[in-house]
Amino acid sequence: MIAAPVILWFRQDLRLADNPALAAVAGQPVLPLYVIEEDAADRWLPGAAARWWLQRSLRALDAALSRLGAPLLVLRGAPEALLPDLARRIGAAAVLAGRRYDAGGRARDARVAAALAGAGGAQLRLFTSAVLREPAGF
Repeated sequence: MIAAPVILWFRQDLRLADNPALAAVAGQPVLPLYVIEEDAADRWLPGAAARWWLQRSLRALDAALSRLGAPLLVLRGAPEALLPDLARRIGAAAVLAGRRYDAGGRARDARVAAALAGAGGAQLRLFTSAVLREPAGF
């Protein structure tokens, strides 16, 4: 029996080594994803240097993932709209990502989790990724 696919949502953790969300999907069909959130009112808009860095980082991540047989899908828009639709289309059981700790990121994660649950039941599973230790209260 083939396991349901999982969406691996890269955010602040554009790496394969020491990525707990990636480790959690070992042996499962995976769709790696990065969402360019141009509409996020809670975030600063990146300048030219940040966009240059992101573009090259995404290319490097895509190359590394492609060598493993799972190229990176890059989408633009609001994750709470994109992820439920994508999960439903591919029959994903879960979306795995690194946890965000800022207020806007936590609010976005709550909206994504609610949208996923309302669109077929895929679960948002968050992992400690951008910090060495979870802050108090997480």
